[in-house]
Amino acid sequence: MVAYAEYASDIAGYSAGRELVESSQNTVMLRTFSKIYGLSSLRLGWAYAPAHIIDVFNRIRGPFNVASPAIAAGAAAICDNRIHGTIEAL
Repeated sequence: MVAYAEYASDIAGYSAGRELVESSQNTVMLRTFSKIYGLSSLRLGWAYAPAHIIDVFNRIRGPFNVASPAIAAGAAAICDNRIHGTIEAL
């Protein structure tokens, strides 16, 4: 696995981790908005994992672990097709 998977997607044989998560019950794939979306000061990211692991994450996290402006910025970044085009061009 590689940090900043968005930059490594064209490497031969590279897998971002989705298949590993889907074939295992104890694997978590983490991503950050820090580099590719330029949102490092927001400390925003996401996890892809089996439901039972996500359930544990939700039980142990703080009640307001991500600020509303950070969530809004992350959602806007995901929806901005210009960013995705730039990622693919890299």
